[in-house]
Amino acid sequence: MRVVHYLNQFFGGLGGEEKAGTPLEKHEGAVGPGKLLEQFLGDGAQVVMTLVSGDNYAVENQQSIIAAVLEKVREANADLFVAGPCFQAGRYGMAAGALCSAVQAKLGIPVIPAWHRKIRAPISIARLSSSLIPVITPRRCAMY
Repeated sequence: MRVVHYLNQFFGGLGGEEKAGTPLEKHEGAVGPGKLLEQFLGDGAQVVMTLVSGDNYAVENQQSIIAAVLEKVREANADLFVAGPCFQAGRYGMAAGALCSAVQAKLGIPVIPAWHRKIRAPISIARLSSSLIPVITPRRCAMY
């Protein structure tokens, strides 16, 4: 299974808030939590591409990042798109929801948005009919 993974600047290893304006970058293979994601998905799953952008950039340039991500996911011939882990990060969660919604609607492949239930409310407009994966919080690990 060919996987494309979207991360924000922090999880993509670029930095913190000082890198929140970073445009979309493409990296071959798994980056950061994508290495664990491959293990979680099991044999036959490979993160073939990691897409990284800053939180501010993704929210302020939503239409252009959606178009770019759709192009990259097509280019990778992906079987699955994963965005996150977003935990309770609002901007990152909003970007992940918008990207998952677009990938699912336009490309028809499964998506996994990994976010905390508290940020799902503003993202509910995405109306995703996708799987959600566990997100570890300080108090518990639960399926949201």
